Amino acid sequence: MIPAAVLSETIAAAAVIIGCCALGAAAARRAGQPEIVGQLLAGIALGPSVLGHLPGQLYRHLFPAEALGFINVTAQLVLVLFLFAVGYELDLRQVREHTTVVPLVALGAFALPMALGAAATELAGPLLFDHAGTSGSHAAFVLFMAVAMSITAVPVLAGILRERAMADQLAGVVAMAAAGLIDAAGWLSLSAVLVVADGSASTRRPLPVTVALLLVYLAVMLVVVRPALRWWMRRENALATYRTPLIAVVALASAWATSALDLQVIFGAFVAGLITPRDGSGAPDTDLVRPMTEIGRVLLPLFFAVSGIAVNLTRPGLADLAALTLLLAVAVVGKVGGGHLGARLGGLDTRTSWTVGVLLDTRGLTELIALNAGLQAHLIDQHLYGVLVVVAVATTAATGPLLTALTRPGPSSPDQTREPCANTRKTGSPPAHISTSIRPTST
Repeated sequence: MIPAAVLSETIAAAAVIIGCCALGAAAARRAGQPEIVGQLLAGIALGPSVLGHLPGQLYRHLFPAEALGFINVTAQLVLVLFLFAVGYELDLRQVREHTTVVPLVALGAFALPMALGAAATELAGPLLFDHAGTSGSHAAFVLFMAVAMSITAVPVLAGILRERAMADQLAGVVAMAAAGLIDAAGWLSLSAVLVVADGSASTRRPLPVTVALLLVYLAVMLVVVRPALRWWMRRENALATYRTPLIAVVALASAWATSALDLQVIFGAFVAGLITPRDGSGAPDTDLVRPMTEIGRVLLPLFFAVSGIAVNLTRPGLADLAALTLLLAVAVVGKVGGGHLGARLGGLDTRTSWTVGVLLDTRGLTELIALNAGLQAHLIDQHLYGVLVVVAVATTAATGPLLTALTRPGPSSPDQTREPCANTRKTGSPPAHISTSIRPTST
């Protein structure tokens, strides 16, 4: 049983976190930024970078170690539901509407930043390798940095498209469909990195055994769990009120299974969302996932605070600024350039192609989750983690101003980015409940 004093401290800390993140979201919205930017900055401010330097040891009084432990556990449970919702709401039907350009964009915006990330990590030498974690091999660290550069945040992208009325325009539809493919490839790649890291750092299970167990897990999810869920959810006497608890059990059990394989709970939650049956048209059931969405809306700031506490941006040196400049350049050039190149090869005009690339450079909470996975797996240290968090915030914050510049009509050229895309009223728009508030469909 939790001691009364610890319970009281945990509740007080949670209230401070949720309130500060709400204020940060409101400030970001007034500044024309996605709310996730304000929430991330609020989480960092609650850590040692800001609050830790105030007099009176306010940081220690507000966030005692025991209270932070319980908040961290709660944040991980919320993340499981968040990643389930992200996997479940991935709508890849748009790929069928643009079978040429979408795969090219996804390939360019995923492969190019991965290649640049790996190359920059190797060439940077001690600048980055001095901040590799204590777990994993040289190859695992390089692969993780490559994956970190390739992340695109589908939920925050959907919120930006909705805010700017771009959800049914050509650039928005192509970017959203490509981001879905990138998201799936990113989580699979991250799981592969964690397998490599576990196999090189752990002596309790050889790498081939981990890979075999992972394949068994995926087979069970596809061959056993998915058909069972389809049968149960389509029974004539099935009660809708029982579906969400059942899905929550599946998500948590899947997260436990991958955690037992040392692959992090996030991968199991995402896979559970992917394999959960949708309706006859392939669209997600909003009633099924809405309770998880609301839980995330209220409690996801706990994850921002836990993540912010791991960031210490005080007294950066020249090496820190050099690493930040390098990684920012790789992130922007890889994502924007790769997306632009893929769109041009797919037949889109120059302005639309640049718009697609800029949209895909949003990283948001998805990047933060991946970085936390790397930190927990000891692939990176807290110093490099802080630099990468700044990269995630900066690239997400830059999306709005860059879009404003790109979507401004030129003096003599048509603005193709404003043209509605055929057949996207049905399959190209994000669900009506998507916004930029703190929820799985907005971060």
